[in-house]
Amino acid sequence: MKAIKITAMGPMANSKVEQVEVNGYQETVDHLGGSLEGLTLSDDASAYVDEEGKIKELAYNRTATKLCTRLETGLASSDFICGTMLIFGAPDSEGDETDVPDRILSEIKAIHVESN
Repeated sequence: MKAIKITAMGPMANSKVEQVEVNGYQETVDHLGGSLEGLTLSDDASAYVDEEGKIKELAYNRTATKLCTRLETGLASSDFICGTMLIFGAPDSEGDETDVPDRILSEIKAIHVESN
């Protein structure tokens, strides 16, 4: 399925954003490099991050953190995302992820424009 991968590039840089095809649990783990922590971004989108990103001291993901704030996901004002984030469409009736909605990419592009 179509997903958006946001790769952390450090605290002062916009993250690398790319559309990727992800087929199944193992590919999701491979993209993130660790245990999965699920996040609800909106009614039509969800995401996964490495659950131990902070413990592993992975790079701060500025774009993913700003996206969570922009979409009002409930991320505490003092919290942040470390490492890579993979975004999918909300799960279907069988619990399987779906293609990421196009509007999420538009939100990410707006974050990059605001940051420059």
